[in-house]
Amino acid sequence: ADHFQCDMLFSVLDGRRRYRKIQTAQCFAQIAACEGATRDRSGDDGIDQAAADRFFADARAHLAWKAAGAKVAVLGEATAAAYAALSLLGAVFGLTFGPIQVRFSEALCLLPFLFPETAWGLGVGCLIANLFSPYGALDIVVGSLSTLIAALLTARCRSPWTAALPPVVCNMVLVGAVLAYETAGTSAAFWPAYGLNALTVGLGEAVACLVLGVLLVKQLPKIPYFRNRLAS
Repeated sequence: ADHFQCDMLFSVLDGRRRYRKIQTAQCFAQIAACEGATRDRSGDDGIDQAAADRFFADARAHLAWKAAGAKVAVLGEATAAAYAALSLLGAVFGLTFGPIQVRFSEALCLLPFLFPETAWGLGVGCLIANLFSPYGALDIVVGSLSTLIAALLTARCRSPWTAALPPVVCNMVLVGAVLAYETAGTSAAFWPAYGLNALTVGLGEAVACLVLGVLLVKQLPKIPYFRNRLAS
């Protein structure tokens, strides 16, 4: 009478929750191995209701963790690939690198406003794109950090309009400095060059983020796939 029927055990196949039928005795053995056995009336090892409840609560929590991890991985990898591809496409038209740039890929920097897990993917995507930068290691490091910092800040914003500001400001300050250093070094011409490059980079970022980016995050929730992601 102390025993209860147990016909199902959670398992994860291909990242999805499914059920697998197993023998009751096997189920009891697995619960006892995880939660510890309890002596039943016959003196044999068994399990009680409390142990079973703990086991299935842990199983559900594990499945939720696995599902969240899969979502982070998929969105992060897709975001990195999309950012790198759009940046390299823009480079063909001379829009990705240089003092006058409008990176269409920077519109993706608003994604963390909806999906915070995409922030690191944006940093990786920018790093990949900047490997092709004519400004070398400085742009690879500073430029990529600029996008990553902006994405992490955007994830904390509460409206699309404020979410567009971190990419604009970070790129003005950091990328503007990189471009000024590459053209003027540490000479007296650095600060005038910095002001000019910060202005031109900021204007390009404003187009990418305040126009394209805001439009993007307002339209994505209307698409069933992303609407379901937001609801999960």
